[in-house]
Amino acid sequence: MDKDRIVAGLDVHKDTIYLCVMDNTETVIFANVYGTLTPNLQLMCSIWFFTE
Repeated sequence: MDKDRIVAGLDVHKDTIYLCVMDNTETVIFANVYGTLTPNLQLMCSIWFFTE
């Protein structure tokens, strides 16, 4: 098992998207719920790309 592994998941529904990032010990690094309208998706993308 890769000790430096970080995984991300999206749970997509009609009105919401749940984003979760976890490390190899299943500790949640980042989690948030976003709406599905364009401004909400842009916010999700801007936070996601600039938190690395």
